[in-house]
Amino acid sequence: MAVDCVARDGTINHSIHVTRNTGRVVVTGIPPEIQVAVDYHIMRRKELHLYTVRRSNHDTGAAGELLKRSPELFHPMGTQTRPFDEIQQAFELVEAYADGVGKLVLELD
Repeated sequence: MAVDCVARDGTINHSIHVTRNTGRVVVTGIPPEIQVAVDYHIMRRKELHLYTVRRSNHDTGAAGELLKRSPELFHPMGTQTRPFDEIQQAFELVEAYADGVGKLVLELD
C-alpha cells in the first residue's frame, strides 16, 4: 500500500509504480489541478485499488479518544503493537514480515 499525502508533481503515479500487485493506493492529498493524469495501464496491469480519502482535519482528537476508549474496535486491524520509541525496530519488523505481523500500531503513550 502507498499513501500519497501530497498529490503534487507526479506523486500519485509514483505511488502507483511502487505499490505491489493487487495493492492499494490511497490519496489523501489534494492535487492543485482539477484533472490528474494517472498511469492507468500500470494500475490496471497491477490490479491496483485506488482510494481517495477526504481528510477530516478536525476529527483527529475524536478519533484518538475513540481509540483510547474502545481499543477493541481496532483490534482486527492491528496484529502487533510497539512503543513509539521503538519505531525503527517496528519498521524493520514490518519490512521483513516477521513475527506474523500484519498491521503494526505504534503506541504514543
